[in-house]
Amino acid sequence: MFYTYLKSIRIKYLPLLFVYFANSFCLFSQIAETFWFKNDLFLTAEQLISITIWANVPWTTKIFFGQLLDSVKIFGSRRHIYIIIAAIIMLSGNVITISIANHWPFLNHYFSTYQLLIMSGVLIQLGLVIQDLVADTLCYEIVDKVDSSGNVRNDAEIKQEIGHVQILSRIFEITGSILAALISGIIASKFSYGTISYFIPIASLISILGVLIAKKEPASQTEPVNILLFIAGVIYLVFIGFISLSNFEYGQEIIFFTGTIIVSLSLNIICKHLSVQQKKEIFGILLVLFTVRIMPVYSPGVEWWQIDILKITPEDFAIFNQISIILGLIAVIFIAKRVLSYNLVIVLLCFNIIHCILQLPMIGIHFGLQEWSMEILGIGPKVFVLLDKISEGPFKRLEFLVLCTVITYYSPKHNIASWFALTMSLMSLSFVSGSRIIKKMLSKEYLIERGYYANVGELMITTTAINFLVPTIVILAVWYTILRGKRHTYLSSALQE
Repeated sequence: MFYTYLKSIRIKYLPLLFVYFANSFCLFSQIAETFWFKNDLFLTAEQLISITIWANVPWTTKIFFGQLLDSVKIFGSRRHIYIIIAAIIMLSGNVITISIANHWPFLNHYFSTYQLLIMSGVLIQLGLVIQDLVADTLCYEIVDKVDSSGNVRNDAEIKQEIGHVQILSRIFEITGSILAALISGIIASKFSYGTISYFIPIASLISILGVLIAKKEPASQTEPVNILLFIAGVIYLVFIGFISLSNFEYGQEIIFFTGTIIVSLSLNIICKHLSVQQKKEIFGILLVLFTVRIMPVYSPGVEWWQIDILKITPEDFAIFNQISIILGLIAVIFIAKRVLSYNLVIVLLCFNIIHCILQLPMIGIHFGLQEWSMEILGIGPKVFVLLDKISEGPFKRLEFLVLCTVITYYSPKHNIASWFALTMSLMSLSFVSGSRIIKKMLSKEYLIERGYYANVGELMITTTAINFLVPTIVILAVWYTILRGKRHTYLSSALQE
C-alpha cells in the first residue's frame, strides 16, 4: 500500500509535499536542544514555556497572510514565491539560533539570551506559518476540477483526490519526522548543540526544492481584498505588537482570547457559502478539534525528571520518538481511510481515552510502579516512558488528518487561502497558545526546578485529568446536540478506492 501511494505522486504535488517534509525534518535538533536548555541555559521551566508561547504567536496571525496569498502577487506568483520568501525568513531565524549556541558577540552584546530565543523562534515560526498556509491552500488548488477533456469532474472524484493528497501529505510529514528521529539522538550524544546548530538551515533549503522542480503553479484566481478580513488581520497584528511591547503581566492570555474572538467572527463572515446544517456540522467539529488540541502536555520539568531520575539518555529519547512516529506512519497508511469513514467525534473521543490511559503508567512511576514492575515483570521505567511517547504518536497524527480533510472539503471556491488561514489559525490558537498557557499555569501551581521533582506526580495527575474530562464533556455535548445520528458520509465517499 505504501508503494501504491508513492507511485501516485505527481509533479504538481511536490511543492506542498517538500514543505511538509522539511517542516517535520527541522525537528532533528530537538533532542540536542532539550539537553542544551537544561544544561547550558539558566532559564526556568516557566521561562521556556513563555518563549514557546511568544515564538508561536505567528501561528495565530494566518488571517492576515491568508489575505496576502489571495490578493497579492509577487513577481507574478501567488503561491511558490511565498514559499521562497518564507524560507529566507526562517534562515534569518536560524542565524540567530546559531549566534546564541556559539556565543557570537554581536547579537549577544545587545540582547539577552531570553530575548534572542524569542526573536529566533518568532522568525522561524513565521516562515513555517507562511509555508504551511501555502501548502494547505495547494492541497485544494492542485486537485483538478475538470478532466483532460474539459468536463467537470463529479464530486466523488474530487473528494477522493482531496483525501488522497491529504494522506500523501501526512506520509511525507511523518517520513520527515522519522528521519529526524533517526539522527537526533545520535548527533545529540556526539556533538555539542553549537555544532549541530550550523546544520539547522538545511531544512529551510529542502522546503524550496519542490518549487524548483515543479515550476508551474496551479491556476488560481486573484481575489479582491476582503476589507473586513483585512482590517481584522491588521487590527490583530497591531494589537499583538502593542501587548508584546507593553509587557503586560497577562499579555499572552489577552492575545489568546482576543485572537480567538477575532478569528471566530472572521470565520463566520467567510462561511456564507455553507448551508445552515453544514455550518452546524463544521462548527461543531471545529469546537471538538479546538478542545482536543488545547489540552496541555507535560511541562519541560517532567523531561528533566526523566533525565535526572529515570536516567533517560538522548539515544533513549531518539528511539522512543522513532517508535512513536513509525506507529503514526503505519496508522496513516493502513487505518486512516477506515477511521475517516466513522463518526468523527466518536473517533476523537476514543483516541482521547486511549491517550489518557497510556499516560497512567508514567504517573505510576513517580509513585514507585517501576519497582513492582521490575520485580514481577522485569519491566523498567524506560518502557513506561515509551508508552507515554506512543500516546502522542498515531492518535495525534490521525486527529490532524481528520482536521485537514474536513477543512479541505469545506473550502469555498473563493478566498481559499483566507479560509485555510482562519480555520488553521483557530486550531493554532488552541494548540500553540491555549495549550501552552494552560501548561504554564500548571507549572506555576506545581513548581518543578532542576533537582526538585516533588511536584511531578501531582502535575502529571492534574494534566491527565484535564485531558480526560474536558474533551469528553465537550465531545459528548456536541455529539448529542448537533451530530447525533450523522456518520459524515461525505468523508467516507471521499476516500473510497
